Amino acid sequence: MLLKNNSRSLIKSILFLIFGALVFAYADKVISIVASGFGAVLILYGLFMIVRNYYETKNDSNTPATLLTMGIVLVIIGILFIILSDSISLIIQYVIGAWILFNGIEKLITALSMPKHTSAFTSQLVIAILLIAAGLYTVLVSNLAIQIIGVIMMAYAVLEIIGFFTGKSIKVSEEKQESVALVKKDKKKNKKTEVKDAKVVEDIKEK
Repeated sequence: MLLKNNSRSLIKSILFLIFGALVFAYADKVISIVASGFGAVLILYGLFMIVRNYYETKNDSNTPATLLTMGIVLVIIGILFIILSDSISLIIQYVIGAWILFNGIEKLITALSMPKHTSAFTSQLVIAILLIAAGLYTVLVSNLAIQIIGVIMMAYAVLEIIGFFTGKSIKVSEEKQESVALVKKDKKKNKKTEVKDAKVVEDIKEK
């Protein structure tokens, strides 16, 4: 059974919860800072690609201008992100919605691969459906308020955290069941060995 129960997914969910709370409490400021920061990263990476293309062209005049073109495009996009940082919320809405939707579908696939008619299957299936619904709502509803996006992000993070601990408890119970089965198997083997040894002793005594 494949369950994403690792420390990375838990840390990611906690960070998402914190970010969602910040978006809910300080909507305009957070969106502006994130957009500006993302724009700055794009500009820096674009400049890096331009400089790299310059040195590669200097060493080899036949070097294609692919890096140069991509670098210029990234710089322009980064500048647009900084200039339009106050009105970039719609893009962030779609990105967050797509992210939640993808995770919901991933969890649904995981749930469907689990044994049916179990509490594990039910809990994972419910979480997956809720995530898919939240993702679709975020993507399809136009001009969604930033505060609502923050609430959806927090709800998503809480569902992910619940799914993490649910999956963890399922894994622990499975390991316990496996260990109990192994112990029972060993006891049966030991009993059979004892019976065989007893028969051998009896045969020797009779002789």
